[in-house]
Amino acid sequence: MAAFFETLKRWHDADTKFALARVVKTWGSAPRPAGSMMIVSQAGEMCGSVSGGCVETAVVEAAQQVIGQRESQLLHFGVSNDDAWAVGLACGGQVEVFVEPWLSNDPVNLALLPIWQSRQIAMLITRIDGLNDAHLLLTANGERIGSTGKAELDIQFSQRYPADRFPRSASTETIGDAIYFAHPFLPPPRLVIVGGVHIAQPLVTFAKALDFEVLLVDPRTAFGNRERFPQVDQIFNEWPDEAIAKIGIDQNSFFVLLSHDAKIDDPALLALLGRQPAYVGALGSRKTHKKRMTRLLEAGLSDQQIARIHAPIGLKIGAVSPAQIAASIIAEIISVQQNGAKG
Repeated sequence: MAAFFETLKRWHDADTKFALARVVKTWGSAPRPAGSMMIVSQAGEMCGSVSGGCVETAVVEAAQQVIGQRESQLLHFGVSNDDAWAVGLACGGQVEVFVEPWLSNDPVNLALLPIWQSRQIAMLITRIDGLNDAHLLLTANGERIGSTGKAELDIQFSQRYPADRFPRSASTETIGDAIYFAHPFLPPPRLVIVGGVHIAQPLVTFAKALDFEVLLVDPRTAFGNRERFPQVDQIFNEWPDEAIAKIGIDQNSFFVLLSHDAKIDDPALLALLGRQPAYVGALGSRKTHKKRMTRLLEAGLSDQQIARIHAPIGLKIGAVSPAQIAASIIAEIISVQQNGAKG
């Protein structure tokens, strides 16, 4: 997703004409969820995906029309089981895709760019029935930008979606004779690895393949360096509590503690467990974790806070090698990301 937003901003800054396509509704076994996005330039370049390849060609063709005519289109692809392959969908899945021209001077679009860059959350309400492509953007600080065209409806949406309770999934809603798409924008997932040990190397590879922003924290320069970790986005050669204060913590931040050294891991846990990251996991056996829990209790953390630690870290798959352990960790992170666990 980071590459998607980088490309979108580059096209915006270069005044490239392009269209934004978003999955707004799915049925059955559609391959991409509502909220999936793709941008298509006038030259036919594209970034992102609305179907994993199934209907991209048709969406690109529609995007060219949208760019030329400056009018949005709501596309429906679907599908009986017998006809599914004709549109590239499996097992009778259906998908609706809303394609609209990107207007570089639109106040909502201008507001979205810095929101994405600064890892803020936002909620975008779009009318998608083709009669009036109104946009209302609800920001994390309670600001309303743009409008649905009806003041009372703007208030209704802002009350329904307060900043501290934005949903994690997108949805459509019919109000009167209009159809609206409610699309939450969450920060791209960020993985912070504390400890540049051997397990961290395959973990970085897995996380980058899943489009995580990856940061490495290790005060030991022999462990945390570009030679060992060329793929990471940023390296902090400082103590974890100091690095975490600079990095910040939000609901899409995942922290993995791998140093297996209490002098490094404990300060990180003390900095994290009073906050609300999406995930905190720590390497170590049950015996090691029991000793860790005792130290954290003595340091002032509560049983409830300590219970949020995923330890021993990773799903129980019988992992032995560093790569297998890394696979179990990223699998557990995906599980939390998709299903939620331990708050």
